[in-house]
Amino acid sequence: MISDILKELSEKVDQFHGVVLTGMDGFAVDKLLTQESDFEQLVVELVSALRRIVSATNTLELGKTQELLVISENFNILFSNVFDTYYLALGVGQGASIGKARYQLKRAAIPLRKELAPKS
Repeated sequence: MISDILKELSEKVDQFHGVVLTGMDGFAVDKLLTQESDFEQLVVELVSALRRIVSATNTLELGKTQELLVISENFNILFSNVFDTYYLALGVGQGASIGKARYQLKRAAIPLRKELAPKS
């Protein structure tokens, strides 16, 4: 089911490079990558920065970190909190619509929360 959600997300954003569902440890729960992408390695590197940001927002009592956006010259990566300590990382090209990518991340988070929630 998670793979289906990631595939659907990949089809709804422009200039898709990859999507990774990751825990705060940097290990991928699931992923979908383009063949030429080093996106997963980038996610692992950026999760350490995300951990520091989450820690800082908690220390300053700003609330849970919901999103992180990294914009580079040729590439954008968006992290969106999905459930507890799980984040969905989406990589798109520089010309892609950030607003559309954010919207699609929020839509994908709804079924992912159900998948990640403890079964009772």
